[in-house]
Amino acid sequence: MRLADEVYQQARALIARRLGLHFPQGRRANLERGLLTACHAASVPRPETYLAWLTTLPTASQEWRRLAGSLTVGETYFFRDRASLAALEQHVLPSLIAAQRAMGILQPIFPPQSKEPEAS
Repeated sequence: MRLADEVYQQARALIARRLGLHFPQGRRANLERGLLTACHAASVPRPETYLAWLTTLPTASQEWRRLAGSLTVGETYFFRDRASLAALEQHVLPSLIAAQRAMGILQPIFPPQSKEPEAS
């Protein structure tokens, strides 16, 4: 189902304002699919009604979380891309570490200590 242009623009603006997610025209189908999935899951038959309902809910509500889940992908491929990891390892992290050291604010991160004895 394709949303009417007015409904698409309304959804696009509301989602950008509340969730910070942007759906340019080239990603319109993604927004429509996610919005209609969330509508169906909430048993709301019309996207216009669903959008009106969303405006009354706090952004931290379960329904906004459901919509966000319908509009986003729950995993990232960034860490599967060797070139991205290499850039992170060779350029980004060394620069950040050097800057933190220069300011004297680099702090080592230690995992919390377990209160349970280690198994032998």
